[in-house]
Amino acid sequence: MTTVDDVPTRVLVPLDGTATAQRALQPAARIARQLRLPLELVTVQDPVYERWARDLDGLAEATDYADVEVEVVSGGWPGDVIVDLTREHPGTLVCLAARHRDRVDRLMLGSVSTHIIQNGVGPVLIVGPGFRPESSRSDYHRLLVCLDGSPRAAAAVPTAMRFAAHAGLHVDLVHVTDSVDEPAAPPSEHEHLAAAARTLRAAGVDVGTTLLAGEDPAGEVARLLSEDRETIAVVGTHGRTGVARMLLGSVTMDLIERSPVPLLITRTS
Repeated sequence: MTTVDDVPTRVLVPLDGTATAQRALQPAARIARQLRLPLELVTVQDPVYERWARDLDGLAEATDYADVEVEVVSGGWPGDVIVDLTREHPGTLVCLAARHRDRVDRLMLGSVSTHIIQNGVGPVLIVGPGFRPESSRSDYHRLLVCLDGSPRAAAAVPTAMRFAAHAGLHVDLVHVTDSVDEPAAPPSEHEHLAAAARTLRAAGVDVGTTLLAGEDPAGEVARLLSEDRETIAVVGTHGRTGVARMLLGSVTMDLIERSPVPLLITRTS
C-alpha cells in the first residue's frame, strides 16, 4: 500500500544494543542528510531480556549529523512501539538491519522487523548482511526498482516515483529473465517495464530500463548494484502475511542478504 506517507518527513532507527542493529545508522544518516530530515534513534527498554541501547547520546554523536534526536521508551514490545511511532508521525522512514539466520544459514528477519514491515505506515529501509558501509558523504542518485511483471513488484513504482520526485533521483527499472537461454529482447518489448516507464516519465521522473538474464535473479541484481553504490534498491512485498519469506518473497530475501546497498521495502495492500 503506497500513500503520500511514502515521502519521508523523518528517519527512525530502532536500536536494541547489538552491533548488528547499529549497522543501519550509516545509511539512515546518509539519507537523512540528503533529504534534510531529522534522524531519530529509539530504543525500547526490555526488562526481561535486558536488550536495549544504553548509550543513545554517544551513538547520536557518532553519526556525524547535526539533526539527531534520541528517545528511550520504557516498556512495551519493540514491534508494537515502532509501528505506533510510524502511525503517530506520518512520513516516518524506518531503517532496520536484518540479521537472523535459520538452521540452513539462510537470511531471516526477526519478529520485530517482520511486524514493522507488515503493519507499519510507509516503506521500510532494510540493511542486509551484504551491505558494505561507505565513508563517502555523497548523495544517493539512483533508485533501482526490481520488476518481474507481478502486481506485487509493480506496487513499488509509486513509492519510487514519490521518492525520486522528492529527492531528484534517477530511476532504473530492472527485470531479470528467468533463464539465460531466453532471447535477449529489448526492454521495450517487456510491457510491464514500458508501462512503468511511461508512468514515471509522465510524472517528470528521469527513468531508464535494464534487462538482465540469468538463473539467479537476486545475484544478477546484486552484481548490478555493486557497480554503483550510490543506489537504493526498491522492491515490493506480498502483503500482510506474517512469515518473512512469504511476506517478501524468496528472491527479495536473497537480495536483502546479498545486496551491497540498502533496500526500500514497500508493501502492497
